[in-house]
Amino acid sequence: MDGAGGLVLALSPLLVVLAMLLVVTREGYSRAGWRRLGTGRLGLRTWPLALATTAGVCLLATAGAVALGFGRLSAPRGDWLQSLIAVSVTGPILSFAEEIGWRGYLQPRLAFLGERSAMLVVGLVWIAWHLPYILFTPYYHSEGDRTLVLLLFGGSVIAFSFLFGYLRVMSGSVWPVVLAHFAQAGHHLSERTGEAAAGTATARVEAVA
Repeated sequence: MDGAGGLVLALSPLLVVLAMLLVVTREGYSRAGWRRLGTGRLGLRTWPLALATTAGVCLLATAGAVALGFGRLSAPRGDWLQSLIAVSVTGPILSFAEEIGWRGYLQPRLAFLGERSAMLVVGLVWIAWHLPYILFTPYYHSEGDRTLVLLLFGGSVIAFSFLFGYLRVMSGSVWPVVLAHFAQAGHHLSERTGEAAAGTATARVEAVA
């Protein structure tokens, strides 16, 4: 998969939402159609919770990996500053492109399944969407035992699907979830540049961004 293909895949949740709203259901030609995505309110009261819970889960997982001997902490190295700048620019855009699909469009439309079932289904779709990155490119969780990587990745995605899903329900907005997704992506960057779980990549905390 080349760079252009990767970019299209990264933006595909947003592109699918636009296609559904403007071509298939045509709900996008009314304000109500867009309002249902949760973009009409910022949900500011939930932002601290979004950051605290996401950071807490990531830090606990990293501490556990280090404590169990699966990795070690080290200072940032390589092009970490360039990576930080790149993630700061592209991270919010890509987080929005994903979350408008998962928690903006899909989760509310699966509400008939029940709250928890909807979050589980969204998580399974989320896993499936990432598989081409993992299986067909060298850029995303390509190190270590593939089976263990997929198991760890799948477990983390399901966990974050519930966390992000509840943030969406509590706030009635997609923006706290975008913020949480971006915060989690920032944690993934710290792993890559600082090697928070270096040496045994199969057991490091898997990212969902």
